[in-house]
Amino acid sequence: MNRGEHPSLACSWTTSGRSSNASKYRPSFTPPALHHLLSDIGFTTENTPSLHSLHLQNEGLIHPPTDRSLYHNLRILKLRSCGWVVPFDQLLDVLESMVNVENLHLHKSLLHMAGVSVISPTRHAQIVTLPQLRTLTLTSNPFLPTTRIISSLNLPAVTSVSLTVGITGDDPEGIVAALPQDRSLAFPMWDAITSVEVYAQNLYDQYGFHATNATKSHEVDIRLDTMFSTYVDNAPEVLDGWPFSLSRVLADFADVFSQSPITELTIAAIVREYSRESVSDWINVFDRSSHLETIDMMSPEDPEDFEQDSAHTFWMALSQTPSSPDRGAVYCPRLRVVMTCGLYCVRDSERSFWAMPRALRARKDRGYMLEKLDLHLMPDAPNGTLRKGDNKAYLAQVEECVGMLYLDTCSDSESDA
Repeated sequence: MNRGEHPSLACSWTTSGRSSNASKYRPSFTPPALHHLLSDIGFTTENTPSLHSLHLQNEGLIHPPTDRSLYHNLRILKLRSCGWVVPFDQLLDVLESMVNVENLHLHKSLLHMAGVSVISPTRHAQIVTLPQLRTLTLTSNPFLPTTRIISSLNLPAVTSVSLTVGITGDDPEGIVAALPQDRSLAFPMWDAITSVEVYAQNLYDQYGFHATNATKSHEVDIRLDTMFSTYVDNAPEVLDGWPFSLSRVLADFADVFSQSPITELTIAAIVREYSRESVSDWINVFDRSSHLETIDMMSPEDPEDFEQDSAHTFWMALSQTPSSPDRGAVYCPRLRVVMTCGLYCVRDSERSFWAMPRALRARKDRGYMLEKLDLHLMPDAPNGTLRKGDNKAYLAQVEECVGMLYLDTCSDSESDA
């Protein structure tokens, strides 16, 4: 911003009989007057007794009002790059006044929060109930105030929660640390979640989950913003960058959703540059997600984005026999559909080469045959990769052990080969 310039401001509000929209408004007065901007544009308790919707966006030099009476009839509150500069307890008091709010969206609105305890709240801490809230969105806010707000909310009617938690080098690693131990208050849909997509891709700074229930009527999106320190003053950077590995995101998935009846797991975005996952990573997932019915590893738009050894490691894990008899004869006994791509057979040993046929044969012999196996075969893949037209004996064994085998390639011209 050049000397003498002031930040642009966009704000709009509606009441029961009035609406106003001052879009991209650039104030012509001096910065001290910004503090009185809301009253200057007619935003007071007296002339907005029935405020229904409030949208504020600016560069952080003004703040939304703290008068609780303004929020009683509010249905929609969206703040972008502006927030309350008040102690955390006072913010909870403001939120508690929003008894009719249905959509709450706070983007970079908790950057200057004071009085946030670094100690996890006790069961006697203040709990704010928002009985009408359907959609909660907290994006690009610091780790500590975000996690404390989530731990302080009771949202009995919520159907959509979206969190993008900013992390720096001082914050705990992993998504599980950003969530309350008791998720039933802020995430009442948690026990009904059945489908999860996992993301671990540094190109678009994606690390997290998108989860839904069986009817897609409820959703939870939780991501870590690993670039947060680049646009927050004096924030310690995430040391050595964030390792966007499938290994880490699988471990987070197993921890976060171990109590949810997950039936579908999708690897939606991954990268190859970092550490590969191990057989034990997948076994941890199988152990803690025994309800899995579908595993989709074909979701990346570019199949070459898939870690080359990931599918092979998956089959090596699935071919293992559970160590404890009470875990059954196979891992994931309800597994019906697998969709996968990438490197399938690695000739480092005869045993590893036959991992996929061996896993499928064992499941069939024990009465747990897959109903469908969808293999994406890359015609230009490197040596050692299962390709369409090669390894016919290998594919014949696979086909014998599944209800239906579907082969696909990256090349449309070979789709009928």
